[in-house]
Amino acid sequence: MRYSIDDAQNRESILAKMFMQNHAQELTSRLNISRAWWAILQYDKSRYQRHGDVDILFGCMHVDSMGDIIWPPPCDYLIACEVKCSYYSDDKNELKATKKSPQKNRDIRLQLDDHKLDGYNQIILIDMITHAPETSSNPWIDAVFKSDKSRNLAQEFLDSRNLANSDYGHFLFLHTPIYGRQEGTAGSTTCEWKKMPREICESGVNDNVKRSLIELFAKTTVPLYYQSVFEFSENDDLCLLPGNLLFSPTAFKSQMKLDDNPATK
Repeated sequence: MRYSIDDAQNRESILAKMFMQNHAQELTSRLNISRAWWAILQYDKSRYQRHGDVDILFGCMHVDSMGDIIWPPPCDYLIACEVKCSYYSDDKNELKATKKSPQKNRDIRLQLDDHKLDGYNQIILIDMITHAPETSSNPWIDAVFKSDKSRNLAQEFLDSRNLANSDYGHFLFLHTPIYGRQEGTAGSTTCEWKKMPREICESGVNDNVKRSLIELFAKTTVPLYYQSVFEFSENDDLCLLPGNLLFSPTAFKSQMKLDDNPATK
């Protein structure tokens, strides 16, 4: 079984996908999107005549009064996430690929600024830290210990992002898997907001961005879940990413009834 730490070329995309499959609600629960939302992994900006991509793009999943999904969604409120991945080296007892140099941090800031030009309502930098799978005789305890050590070591490069006075949010995700178990489903996980994003109050989402998304969703089957994550297939079509935190229609409609009941407020 291979883990993200073993694949330097695809580590970032592997971690982003694993995060969305298993831990996305740690991020979305405090964002200005409803409990119903969609997300796309690796959205290529060439679809609206721009360069680069959005690692994770979120939008609201609109529903009618009966709880049925309105599709395609209007795409009038969008959140762009930029993902950066580092890893803990057991041999060196330090974090690697942190992108903490002044030039690397300037490059990250330029990427965030570029998303701002597209009119996204909120923009978030997600720093992800991965580890080699824990193989000790007490893997669960030692996985927690290793994640805590990385969290402390990470403070220097997290501070170097220098986002305190910006509009951008900053989120930290650490994961130490257990050897022999699928990454993301077992081990130690830490999710922490370093800084909440501000609303970027300008002209709103670029019309070309909205149009590209609506055209794409119009060719996609209406999803069955109210928290749906999509990725692109080899044929460049959107396909649903399986996960274990998706909000089922039954759960969503039950929650709607609770929200409408004054006794539960």
